[in-house]
Amino acid sequence: MAEIKLEDWLPCSPLIGPPLPRFLGITWPWYKPPMIPPEELPPYAVQVGLKNPPSGAKKWFLIVQDWPNTTQRSARDLNVDEPAIIDVPSEWELPLRIIIQITTNGVLLYSVNSIGPDFAGYKEIFIPAYGSYYYNIATEQFEEV
Repeated sequence: MAEIKLEDWLPCSPLIGPPLPRFLGITWPWYKPPMIPPEELPPYAVQVGLKNPPSGAKKWFLIVQDWPNTTQRSARDLNVDEPAIIDVPSEWELPLRIIIQITTNGVLLYSVNSIGPDFAGYKEIFIPAYGSYYYNIATEQFEEV
């Protein structure tokens, strides 16, 4: 069982979520975790933050893949309030295919991919260009920052 620390029992900030213990991971539906300003990103990078993660979610990862399905880059073991920043080779074709998985204590809470229809959780969602996006889990869409 995961160790729960004293600070995990403190109430969540009212800007982030209801006054419940932090370890529950419950946030307001409109809460967007802070991200690096898009103008400070490298020219060929994508930054993705999560919006509306499942209650209790702790970790997530993002894999991006070029359009011909030949090469992948990833950001793994991120906290749910931490954005993924991936440098994308300039020769990759856009839009980018993705895999997102969200977990808590090793249990899969959410998974989506646009790598191919042969994979579980396939959706027609893609990162259209370099830049910063929120992935809204409630709508299963990318939103520009």
